[in-house]
Amino acid sequence: MPDRFKPFNLLRRRPVSSALVTLLIAVVVLLAFARHWITTDAGRDFVISQLDGRDVAAYGRLSVRKLEGDPLSSLSVGSIEIRDASGVWFSAESVDLSWSPLALLSRTIDLSQMTVSEIKVLRRPLRADRPKTGSDPWEVRLGQATIDRLFLAEGVAGPASASAISARFVNERNGSIDAQLDISPLEGAGDRIEARILRDRNSAFDIIIDAAAPAGGVFAHLLRLPQGASAALAATAAGDLNDGRGEARLTVDGSDKVFLSGKLENGALDASIRMDASALPVPENLAAFLGPRAQADITAVFEKALVSVTIDSRISAGTVSLSGKARANSLELAEPARLTARLTSLAPYWDAPRLVELNGTIEEQRSGYRYSGDARLEVKPEADLPFEWLTGPVTAGLEDGR
Repeated sequence: MPDRFKPFNLLRRRPVSSALVTLLIAVVVLLAFARHWITTDAGRDFVISQLDGRDVAAYGRLSVRKLEGDPLSSLSVGSIEIRDASGVWFSAESVDLSWSPLALLSRTIDLSQMTVSEIKVLRRPLRADRPKTGSDPWEVRLGQATIDRLFLAEGVAGPASASAISARFVNERNGSIDAQLDISPLEGAGDRIEARILRDRNSAFDIIIDAAAPAGGVFAHLLRLPQGASAALAATAAGDLNDGRGEARLTVDGSDKVFLSGKLENGALDASIRMDASALPVPENLAAFLGPRAQADITAVFEKALVSVTIDSRISAGTVSLSGKARANSLELAEPARLTARLTSLAPYWDAPRLVELNGTIEEQRSGYRYSGDARLEVKPEADLPFEWLTGPVTAGLEDGR
């Protein structure tokens, strides 16, 4: 008669293997219990307790209410608020989202779908000071997002407004991109954006952007347009890295202010920019220095890790040319670049010069740039300086904007 199965005899003969199997079963049971528990009221309350009061990039503390569904896949949140020292400045109502929590392990927030009934930005937040950290930034991936109503109170970005927003950004591992943004007005001046960016795995692309910034609207405020002025943006591009064409045009009150055109052929880019700097959202001194008829011609040849760039520009005071190699992934200078310039004025920054000539190299450093080469400076007689001109080799640095 065969021996009957005696599990305790097996445990005695193989104690280590038996202990590992028992531990594995216990872990599986514990994980299954935790996975079920997180979907219960007690589990959802625990999730809220972990989120409530969290700091949001020093812009205030997070408050979450009415969590429903499965916090590890698809869930609904009744309300979300962010409070700073002056109270609530941001609120979102009826938020439904689907996401992948495993992406958090790689510091990524992966949202496959999100819908929000209403978002209110009541004022600009007060940002608290906090020390800088060396940790890597978080990445956000968004599949499809819809905001039925985005309300911006007066003073947040100009006058009060309300818009409906639909967005999608799908970036596949093979390099293809499908991105879309639609902003349509519900209340206010009527700001509108329609944008679509497509790229397939073979780097073929198709870009269409159409935007309107009516007078007195949010975009007009952000663009710092003159009182009563309106603007429109239209951009198209199509092709691939071997044969591509594109252009973009910004008009203000029907007059062209910025025009950009470019073409790609065999991995090389030829582009030109014509602009009235006064129409750009830049400091007034910089706009005056560039002038109303600034232009630049750009040539870029793409290599494996570097981009060879040549820029020939003409501004109100003269000409500036730059040529060198930059890193393709960051556009930082990979080596000193050649810089030549001939300017008849540095106004409004400095009124004394009547001629500035440079012929040398510019090198990117950790906190700024350094120029090395020949220079010539001629000043106006009324400048009341102890010289009329200076010339010779010079080294000058620009650190932290100074």
